[in-house]
This record gives sequence, structure tokens and C-alpha cells, in this order.
Amino acid sequence: MSFILFSTNSFSQGNNDEANFYKATDAIDQHFYRKAINLFSQVLKNNTDNDKVKFQLGKCYFLLNDLDSSIYFFEQAAKNIDIASKEDNFASIKAPASTLLYLSISLHRNNQFEKAISVLDRFANDYPNGAKRLQKDIDRIKFYCQNGTQMIKRPINMKITNLGNKINSIYHDHSPVISADESVLIFTSRRMGSIGEKLLPDGQYDEDLYEVHKMPNNQWGSVKNMGDPINTAGHDASVALSADGQELFLYRDDEGNGNLYVSFKEGEAWSTPRKLGTNINSKYKETQATISANGQTLYFTSNRKGGYGELDIYKSHLLPDGTWSKAENLGPTINTPYNEESPFIHADGVTLFFSSKGHNTMGGYDIFFSTFNEETNTWSAPENVGYPISSAENDVYYIPTPDGKRAYMTSQRFGSIGRADLYMISLPDEQEKPLTIMSGTIHNADGVVPKNMVINVTDKATGKLVGQYRPNTKTGKFLFILTPGKYHSAFMADDFLYFDNDFS
Repeated sequence: MSFILFSTNSFSQGNNDEANFYKATDAIDQHFYRKAINLFSQVLKNNTDNDKVKFQLGKCYFLLNDLDSSIYFFEQAAKNIDIASKEDNFASIKAPASTLLYLSISLHRNNQFEKAISVLDRFANDYPNGAKRLQKDIDRIKFYCQNGTQMIKRPINMKITNLGNKINSIYHDHSPVISADESVLIFTSRRMGSIGEKLLPDGQYDEDLYEVHKMPNNQWGSVKNMGDPINTAGHDASVALSADGQELFLYRDDEGNGNLYVSFKEGEAWSTPRKLGTNINSKYKETQATISANGQTLYFTSNRKGGYGELDIYKSHLLPDGTWSKAENLGPTINTPYNEESPFIHADGVTLFFSSKGHNTMGGYDIFFSTFNEETNTWSAPENVGYPISSAENDVYYIPTPDGKRAYMTSQRFGSIGRADLYMISLPDEQEKPLTIMSGTIHNADGVVPKNMVINVTDKATGKLVGQYRPNTKTGKFLFILTPGKYHSAFMADDFLYFDNDFS
């Protein structure tokens, strides 16, 4: 009788383990990775020799960007592989051959490039048929590792600093945009406290924009959700901030369509975001943008038809009537068959920084720059900014300061507070860029900012309009950045000249 009872309990335990295994795989499909880890851990406790479960635990940690843990479980699972084993089938306790691919990617992302290549070689030798089917992926990972091996031998002189838990959270923080004087930082976060207040399956909340100001002691103040009308119950993300901090470009999901919007600073408040026109937004997805310091050129990313890859970088010029011209693809020098994202046009007007999964990346997105030649109307071959700014992880939203001595960026680096954090980079060896920065306030004798005030800046040598700027409608504050030269500024409102001067 006792034997029968024992056998029944064992059978029942086995059924529970199988049920928990499939509950866990369902949880992965729904992006509930922590829940899946708890369930797989229960199964492994009762089945310590089950390498299939070890593989699944490695996969969960991989999806959570916990590379140490993913490597540990993948290495354990890799000791007992069966090419016939299916990832989501409880029947076999052996790990699937895909374990080696996941392990190689985890090692690559952890900057263990030589070990990653060794694992890929094992996969090709032990499972030639599977390797043949995945040869393109294997070659790409090896390409990343070879680039990484070379780049870490030539690190650039820099200091990278996490902005700390006063700004970063345990959630995904990304897309920093900053005013030219570094007094205002706006970024996107999926932290608790979003306007939508909805916890999504991946354990994070809808994206909202947050704002933080530099205090007199040169430290950042308290982070504040920008609230209505900037944020909605859906996904809202920071995209670009004009040099003077008066125009904010943002992304809204728009039920999966993805569009770009602009909002204007009115005193200390922001106007209701206005959707950019059809020359910018299309029926496809537009994701990121950057505005030139003179406000005349908008660079943005889109996956519209006719590009060179999935996401390409385009540019559009501001027309006299205030609308944007038809978008122009930057071409195959910049765009690749892979994704290009997060463009940033420097205040010099000719240096474009962007993230790419193509070119000579170490893996994921790396940061690149290219210089525009105004005489030949061409872009130079993109150059990787180098390690450790670029890494084997996704490195995006690189925002250098006007003098080029610092930059802000997003990365999923080892030791991050959350899944992605904001960082500041100091570049002591970078040659300071010569620029002219003009700032001040404008108002009439009554202390009021004239309505429709614009500041037209022309090149004295050519008479060409190089920029049109608008002061804050309530405070009258203005700021603009120009390359060295001789200029004339005219402060006008409704064709009335309030003030003009020459400067250089």
C-alpha cells in the first residue's frame, strides 16, 4: 500500500513539473520573464539533471539582460545537448542545439569575444546541418566579435559616468535630450508613475517624458513627470530638443503607427504637441529625429518604403511657410541594410552622429559619426566613435555638447541600475569645437515680449539667412549657436524692427 501511495505522489509531482514547465513557456510568450523564472526554478529543484530547464532559465535571464546568469545556465545546459530536442517540449531533458547560439550571443554581449567565437565553432563542428541553415547569423555574430576584439585594443580616452539613481530607475530610461547650455535634461522612462499607470507584460510601464533642471550647485534637481499635455496614457518618448530649449520633438505610438510631434515652450509650460505634416509622418513608422541648431533642417528615422534597410535616416528642410519639405533619404553611405536610429546633428551643422546595427558595429547598435561636405553635397564614410562608448550592447541616443567635450547617451551596459540607463561621457582629448553662442532676453519698454517676435540671423558676407529663432513667448529668453563668422541679427515682430546688430 505504501509503495502504491509513493508511486502516485511521484506521478503527481511529475505532472506538476510538466504543467509548471508549460506555464513557464507561456509566461515567456507573454513577456512575464520573472514569473517564468520562478516556475522553471521549481521544476529544476525536482529535476536537477534537466538541461532543458537550465536552457529555459538561461533564456529568461538573457531576455532580462542579466548576462552573468544567462551565461551560467547556458554553460550548464551546453554540457548535454541533443539536436533533436525541442526548446518548448518537456519530454526530453536534454538541451536544444540552440543553446550554443544563445550562449555565444550572451558571451559576445558580455565582451567575451574569443569565447563566443569558440562556441560558434563548436556549433558548426557538432551540428553542421543546423549551422548551415543559420550560417548568415553565425557569420554576423563572428563579424561583431572580430570588430569588438580589434576595438577594445584601441580604447579612446574618456570617462563614462552613470547619471545615478537620482535620474535612472530600475526601469528602462532612455532618449536623453538636453539644451545647449546643459541646464535642462528631458528623457523617457518606463518607470512606475506613468500617466497611463498600466503595468505591461514585460514588467514595465508605458513610456512617459520626464524633465530635470540643473541647480545652482551644478547638480541635477528632482526628476518630474512632464504630465499633460506632453504625456498621454500611451507610449510617449522624447526625440529632440532645440538648442535653445524652446522646441521639443516627441514620439507617440499612435496605436502602433508611430509619429513625430512638436511642442513649444510658453513661459514654463509646454504647448499641446502638434503632429508634424505628411512630408515627415507617413503611414509607416517614424521613430527618432534631430533638429539643426539653426532650426532649418530636421533629420529623422523612418521605415517607409524605398529605403536601404528597415529604419533609415531622412532629412527635410523648413520652408518659408513654416512647413517641412519632402523628405530625402541620406543614401547608402549612411544607411545600411540594417537599422539606423537616433540621429543627432551637432551644433556645427555638418557632423551627424547616429546609431547603427550596420557598418563596423561591435554588435547591437553602435555610435557612428559622419561629416557633410557642403561643396560636394556628400557624407563622409561613417566612423565608429570607438570603445568603450560603443560596446557589444545597444548604444543609442548619443548627444554631444556644442563644445564636443561631453556627451549624453543611453546604454544597456553591465552594472546598469535598470535595463537601460542614462550616462554622461567626458572626452578630455576631444578638440573643442569653435562656435558662437548668443543668448539673452528681449522685451518691449513695458516688459512684454512682442507678439510674433522672430530673430533673423544672416551671414554678412553672403546675405544668406542662416537661422530664424523665436524667443520664449513669456520670458523673452533666446539662445542660438553658429559657426564662427560675421553675422547680422534682426529682432522683428509683424514686420516691425525692434532691434538689430552685427556680431561675430
